[in-house]
Amino acid sequence: MVEIFRSMADLQAQLRPAQLKRETLASRHSRPVRLIIAVPDTASSRRALRELAPLLERTMPVRSAEIWAALRAGRVIGGDGIAFVRPRMLHR
Repeated sequence: MVEIFRSMADLQAQLRPAQLKRETLASRHSRPVRLIIAVPDTASSRRALRELAPLLERTMPVRSAEIWAALRAGRVIGGDGIAFVRPRMLHR
């Protein structure tokens, strides 16, 4: 399950509903459902996440590079994590 957060206003408040949604989906399936939070790859997003590093290390341990590598290879993502998404370049 992927949740997209365009801004990092209050990650703790944003994270809880996403976790509840994932738990609901998981209760309907016999396999694990992973939660991936997609956030813009910006300095402000990275700063906001750094401030919550201890919480995220416990709850969202899979790093962005691991998530992208698994997606590219078609492998299972082994846990919940945060994926940084680069905005597309604007066309000139």
